[in-house]
Amino acid sequence: MLLFVGEFGLNSSPMAAGECAELFPHARLTEQPEGGHCPWIFEPDRFVATASAFLGQGLP
Repeated sequence: MLLFVGEFGLNSSPMAAGECAELFPHARLTEQPEGGHCPWIFEPDRFVATASAFLGQGLP
């Protein structure tokens, strides 16, 4: 599971996403500095690179 959040996300704060990630084995949390609620809109290239790298790892 990949959780990708913005530093300033209100609905999905990094702290809440971190707590959620701790519930799942092999979950990875990525935080976009200075990002808001939709970090994939503000930095789509970074989002695509992060998601592609995560998906390319395969299942543990």
